Amino acid sequence: DPSSDPGSVAGGLMSGRASIAKPAFSAQFNMQRERRNLIERGILLFNRKPKRGIKFLVDSKLLDNDPNAIAVFLKSHKKLDKTQIGEYMGEDKDFNKQVLYSYIEDFDFVGMQFDEALRYFLKGFRLPGEVAYVEH
Repeated sequence: DPSSDPGSVAGGLMSGRASIAKPAFSAQFNMQRERRNLIERGILLFNRKPKRGIKFLVDSKLLDNDPNAIAVFLKSHKKLDKTQIGEYMGEDKDFNKQVLYSYIEDFDFVGMQFDEALRYFLKGFRLPGEVAYVEH
């Protein structure tokens, strides 16, 4: 069998693949770990100062500076502080309002009773407590 002979062309290719695959896997693993670490750092920043966390993630090319992308991010990361999500979406800035609208548009309330839909909606964030936020 030529593939089992290390000196043959087929054997050389197979052994070459094995030695190349390991570094490629290692590099890919390290890139994924680095990406995960950056996302975790962005979440920590968001939980302290939402704008800073979003800016960090956008600057790190991990999040598009787009209301839809940010809304999806806010919905999909359970480690985000729900109060900070509410504060971010409740800011009286056009961009934050667009994030809020994108966040809302993604819900499907079909077949739910009103109270059930409201609980489902409010599960992802906390309403801002300050009167200034609520009045807008």
